[in-house]
Amino acid sequence: MTAVIFILFFVVAFAYLCERGEMRPKRSKAWLIILLPVLVTIAAFRSPLMPDYENYELFFHFGNARFETGFVTVTEWIKALGGGLHFFLAFFAGVSIALKFTAIDKMTKLVLGSLLVYISNIYILHDLIQMRCAVASGLMLLAVYFSVEKKWLKFAICFVVAFLFHYSALAFVFILFLNTEKPRKLLFAGLIAVSYVLALAGTTFGSMVGLLPFEFVQDALAMYQDNIYEEINIFNAMQLLRVALCFFLLYFIDTISRHNRFAVLLVKIYAVSLSCLVLFSDLPVLAFRISELLLVVECLIVPMMYYTVKGTEIVRKLPVVAVSAVILILNVTKAALLV
Repeated sequence: MTAVIFILFFVVAFAYLCERGEMRPKRSKAWLIILLPVLVTIAAFRSPLMPDYENYELFFHFGNARFETGFVTVTEWIKALGGGLHFFLAFFAGVSIALKFTAIDKMTKLVLGSLLVYISNIYILHDLIQMRCAVASGLMLLAVYFSVEKKWLKFAICFVVAFLFHYSALAFVFILFLNTEKPRKLLFAGLIAVSYVLALAGTTFGSMVGLLPFEFVQDALAMYQDNIYEEINIFNAMQLLRVALCFFLLYFIDTISRHNRFAVLLVKIYAVSLSCLVLFSDLPVLAFRISELLLVVECLIVPMMYYTVKGTEIVRKLPVVAVSAVILILNVTKAALLV
């Protein structure tokens, strides 16, 4: 599996470096159409030794009342139609990847750069491991698009469906309160800084989630508390890399937003996702769930470094390739995510 992901990464990286400037719509759609069945096939026949594979296999055969209604219902339909385990895996991978590809196609002209970042992280963490979160994160990307476009009914549909697949999609709500035009650079840089100050002072907020008077919240919290098996290192290499990236993107957001009108909202969500990992670090599973769901915007915002660098095409694209490569290596080495 590791070899396959690295081969895909190098193919897309090579194509990205060879492509001149922003990609034309027809070419970008061609890449998305070609890669979709490839990525779905890899997900459907991934190694059974990968994290969460056994949990989903047991769920498919025996069920699990703790899983969300939407996920359970669609799984029952698949089984009723005679679909087997691999069809189950392929179906959800197809839905989640198609949702993300649709959002990428709608929200950026730097498609190959986005695909590179996506393969290095989101594809591995979501589509190969966290299937429910994968569907929810794809819907979240579309919700971001509809938020900027002021299409609130479609935003609401994305929110409700995402919630039916993963309760952490409740975090979508805060998007409604974010201004899509004013960067507020100091505010969001300060949010990250303050989250670290509070954490170092011993103040975190994971346990406060239990004050919400909703049964599904209490059930999810109980499940997360039962699964506290590790502590979060809020100074780990991946987190610090992302914090540095976020500060960089905030600094250049005025330049970036002239090229992409979604950039302001995307970088704000990125800042919030990094802060959530720190603020909810007393409940590691909850912190990871919220942060990783929101981090789906990374595949859109990181390639926009291209707009901040002067020089030849390759020079402007090398930072994106380098960051993607580091993220991929950290994912492969930090927790044996790929086997």
